[in-house]
Amino acid sequence: MSYFVLLILFLLLSGAVFAKPFYELAPKEIDKVLSDVRLKYQTFEDRALAVACLRLETPYFIVPSEKLRPPLFQTNTADDTFVLATLTLAEATFYSKQAFYNEAKIKYYKIPLKRPPLCYFENVTQFTYYRLHSINESYLCKDITANLLAPEQLKDAKIHGQFREKSFYIPCNKVNAGLLKKLSKKIYGVWFVREKAVSSEIVISHEGFIAEGKYLIHASSIEKKVVKADFLKYIEDNSDYFDGIIVSELHCKN
Repeated sequence: MSYFVLLILFLLLSGAVFAKPFYELAPKEIDKVLSDVRLKYQTFEDRALAVACLRLETPYFIVPSEKLRPPLFQTNTADDTFVLATLTLAEATFYSKQAFYNEAKIKYYKIPLKRPPLCYFENVTQFTYYRLHSINESYLCKDITANLLAPEQLKDAKIHGQFREKSFYIPCNKVNAGLLKKLSKKIYGVWFVREKAVSSEIVISHEGFIAEGKYLIHASSIEKKVVKADFLKYIEDNSDYFDGIIVSELHCKN
C-alpha cells in the first residue's frame, strides 16, 4: 500500500479530516491536523511528507512584491516558497502559535527577539534556498548534491558566494532512475537551476519535494495548484527550460 493511501487512512481514522480540504481549514482546524500528524509520525521526514501530501490541490498564487504585507504565511495558497512553508508546518505543533513565527524567523533577517517581525518585502532574505540552508543557524535543509555524482559530472551552481562551501547542481541529462535509487529517504527538497535566465548569483528558478524516490510534489505555475507528478517525466518535459537540480536532505532544527 502506498504512503499516500496510508496517509488518507490515518487522517480518516484520527478524525483530522474535515468537510473541506486542508487549504480551506481555519487556524484551529489546522492545529488539530498538525497535532495529529505529530502524534502519528515521529520523524521530521515523515511529517514533512504528510504535510506535503495534505497540501496537494492548494491553489497557486503569488502576491505581487509591491503588495506584500503581513501576514505572509498562508495555507490557503502556495507559491515559490512552497518548500519553506511546508517544512515550517511540519516542524510546528500549532499553526497559529508556532508556524507563522518559525517561518518568519527563517524568512526575514531583521527580527525582534520576543515578537513577530515586520514582514515586508524590503526585509526578506531572498530565495528559499538561502533561507533554508544558511539563515540564522535555523536551516531545515542540507545540500547533498555533491555526494550523488562524481565531481566531473556536476556543474558549478554559482551560489557559493552565500556559503562557506561551493555548491553544485546535477545536469538534467544526468537525472535518471539510477540517481533516484540513491535517494533512500522518503522525501527530499529539490531545487531547479536555470542558468540561462539569471543575473548575478541567483540560479534557483523552482522548487519542490522528491517523494518516495519517484514523485515531484510542487506548486505548479502551469496547473495553478500543488500537484504530484512523475519526477523523471517532469525533468524530461522541462529539460529545455531547466539546466539541472540541487537535492537536499531535510532536518528539523528543534
